[in-house]
Amino acid sequence: MEGGLTTLEAAVSDAPGSDGADVAVLDAPPVSNGLLLWLQGDLGVTQSGGSVSNWADQSGNHLDARQPDPAQQPTWVMAGVAGRPALLFNAENFLSLPGGFTDFTRGISIFAVVAMSDVGTCADVIHLSNGPEIDDIAFGRHDGQELYEVLDGVLHGDSFSLGHAHMMSVVHDPDGNVSLRLDTGDPVTATFALPANATRLSNLIGRSMYVGCDSVHGGIAEVLVYRRALGPLERAVTENYLQNRWNCCR
Repeated sequence: MEGGLTTLEAAVSDAPGSDGADVAVLDAPPVSNGLLLWLQGDLGVTQSGGSVSNWADQSGNHLDARQPDPAQQPTWVMAGVAGRPALLFNAENFLSLPGGFTDFTRGISIFAVVAMSDVGTCADVIHLSNGPEIDDIAFGRHDGQELYEVLDGVLHGDSFSLGHAHMMSVVHDPDGNVSLRLDTGDPVTATFALPANATRLSNLIGRSMYVGCDSVHGGIAEVLVYRRALGPLERAVTENYLQNRWNCCR
C-alpha cells in the first residue's frame, strides 16, 4: 500500500462456475486475436476506500480506464455482479478511456457482463465517440432494451430486465451485418455501415454521451472489445467463457 492506494491484481478467483469447478482468472480470454480492450472486475483495479481511480486494460494495449475526480469515481465491491467483484456506477460515476479506437474496417465485436438496477432512459456500458452523435459507437441499455448504435445505424435487442446479471454481445462484420444478443437469446439482426475510420477522443465506460442519457446505475463486471468481427464459433466460445466465469446469464 502506498498513499492509501491498493491495486487489486487478482482479488477473487474462486467463484463457482456452472459445473461447480473453480473459475480462474485467465491471462488471456479464449479468443485473443484482435482483442483491443479487456477490463475485468477482479483484476487491475486501483482503488482507495472502494473508490476506483484506474481500471487497467488487460489486453496489452494499455487503454486503461481512469477517473481522477473522486466525486465521479465508481466503487469497487467484492460481490458486485453475480456475487463476484465488479465496479458499481451511480449518478455521475464514469471512467474515461484514452483516445484511439480508430480502425474497425475488419468489423467490431463487444462483450460485457453487467447488472443494472435503475430504470434510467438510457445508459451505455461503453461509448466511443468524438462527442454526442459524432463518430459514435454505443453499447448499452436504452428504453428497456439492449442497444448497439453506430452513428445513424441503431439496433435494439431483447428486453433488458433490471436487478440481475446479463451478458451482452454484438458482432458487426465487414459487410455491415450486425448480430446483437442478450444472454442466450436469439440474436437480433440488422445491416448498417461499420464505424467510421476516425480516432475517437471521447471514450467512456459506464456513461452515455447522448443528450438525456445517464451513467449506468449498477455494476460492470467485464468488458471485451475486438477490432474485428468474431466468427460464430469464436463468439460462442467467448460467450461460454463469460457465462461460466460469472456463473450467470443463461
